[in-house]
Amino acid sequence: MSFARFAPMIESARPRAALWRLFLGILTVVIVSFAWAAAIILLASWIIGTEDVFATLDGLTGTPGPAGTITALLTIVGFGAGSFLAVRLWHKRSIGSLFGAAAKTWRHFFVAAGLTFTAMAILSAASLPFIGWPLPGLDVRTWIAFLPLALFAIWAQTGAEEVLFRGYLQSQLAARFKSPLAWLFAPSLLFGALHYTPGHQAIYVTVVVVGTFAFGLMAADLTARTGSIGAAWGFHFANNTLVILFFSSQSSFSGLSLYTSAMPMEAIDGFSMIFILDLLIVTAIWVMIRRALAT
Repeated sequence: MSFARFAPMIESARPRAALWRLFLGILTVVIVSFAWAAAIILLASWIIGTEDVFATLDGLTGTPGPAGTITALLTIVGFGAGSFLAVRLWHKRSIGSLFGAAAKTWRHFFVAAGLTFTAMAILSAASLPFIGWPLPGLDVRTWIAFLPLALFAIWAQTGAEEVLFRGYLQSQLAARFKSPLAWLFAPSLLFGALHYTPGHQAIYVTVVVVGTFAFGLMAADLTARTGSIGAAWGFHFANNTLVILFFSSQSSFSGLSLYTSAMPMEAIDGFSMIFILDLLIVTAIWVMIRRALAT
């Protein structure tokens, strides 16, 4: 495995790589994330005009809506804000060091996003006979009206997650531990664990966590091989855009989608082949991105 291009990100983390600093950094991220989420919910509640602040989170319940889905996405941006504060406060690193070289980051972002959009659209269309034809979702005119804000929300949400898991945690752990097993797997395990959703069937919860861990591991590999979070971010952005804006499950985060699945993914008892197919598609795209950015 060649991770030579990841060296500059590791070197920026090395001067203050003590684990107690990382612990305090993670604590800072947690505090900022909760404060950020509360602020976004209150602001959205005031703008939308609902009496119940939690109604703005309808994108996370069984009755999703466009505004609630965008609100839910924006609450996650606190991961990025918390990471920015943590690296300045505890590691004295520049915020830019969490991204990699700017020109490289943006080039990798657009290459990965373009490949992912194209390949996932083609492969998903080819898999329709196996997963069933979609049902109509959001009205087209409403979808278009929300599209600019929705794209920004997904861009910010995926960027915040990549900054935290691949930019901050991965580089700080790599500066402290030589073995890639520590800095590739640990952030990816945490990434998967944070997608745990209690209250669903055990098979659904298990597959979501395992699938998210696998995606996180692919994103971690892209970051280590390219030396920026751009490829992982583009990969993540394109994936989330397709599953949130174009074809989603009938429940969580479906409030912005043009189409929804004929059967909610939460009711997958005996339907695990859908997830295996999805994982194969994502893996194939990851391999394509690696090869495209190999030099």
